[in-house]
Amino acid sequence: MDFALDEPVLLAVNVLEILLLIAGCIILHRWYLGSKSQILKFKRLDAWTISLSNFLTRALFALLGGLSLQFLAQSLEQRFRGSLDADIWLVVYNLAFQLGLLGGVGMGIVYSKARGKNNALSNPPVSLESPPTPVAPFQGVALTSGLMAFLAALPLVALSAWIWTTILRAAGVNTRQQELVDMLARTDSPLLVSTMTTLAIVFAPIVEELVFRAGVFRYLRSRLPGISAYLVSAIFFSALHANAAAFVPLVVFGVVLAFVYERTGRLTICIFAHALFNLHTLVILLVSLKEQTPAAPLS
Repeated sequence: MDFALDEPVLLAVNVLEILLLIAGCIILHRWYLGSKSQILKFKRLDAWTISLSNFLTRALFALLGGLSLQFLAQSLEQRFRGSLDADIWLVVYNLAFQLGLLGGVGMGIVYSKARGKNNALSNPPVSLESPPTPVAPFQGVALTSGLMAFLAALPLVALSAWIWTTILRAAGVNTRQQELVDMLARTDSPLLVSTMTTLAIVFAPIVEELVFRAGVFRYLRSRLPGISAYLVSAIFFSALHANAAAFVPLVVFGVVLAFVYERTGRLTICIFAHALFNLHTLVILLVSLKEQTPAAPLS
């Protein structure tokens, strides 16, 4: 779906993008970086006392679940070769991996319960004692709070994407977009677009926030010094997407999501922020802004 540079749709989206970045900068200063920011003063995420062996068992279940369903999808392609377009099979692979991860997380919890281990995900991550001062805008509706987190992350991700892309190009490194992003940009199939949209704004945010924020980050935050837990969990999160051009922007986004999760104790806020981030990327792609701006990462 391509538009000429002088068409009203492209102009309107460019203006909206500028407004979003301005709003993001204001929110970033007001709620995150400003001297009077309340969110810097409190942490609402309880420590996770799960053992290393139990954590690794759950991680193994999640990984095996994702790989197993993806292998099943590949087997189906071999059996029904030619029945579906290659782009559709690409979406099927990714959907299978996401669902497999989710199923693996569930099986890991069941297995831990059967062994009488500490069930981490059943322990509420929100502290029972509320801090004396509310941390607006995060004490309200999760969707509104997710919108605020997304807007705050947007200028940081955009700046890091521009810097990282410039460095890669100067070094002669291929800055090709993610395979799914490239596929979505070139397809004319409404079915493929709708399926990819569902995958990006429903399945991916839920699964990846459960795995990387409620799982990896929550485990590491009380075991690693300083900001190490933020960086390690964000690096794992970004590496999952297997794209050099998107690596640093997704690390930045992962750090922001981990910060929001630690300061609010509410995974739903991260899920909504993640979904809005992917929706934003999809809109950019569908109006062909990718030719005028640094590649927008899809998480």
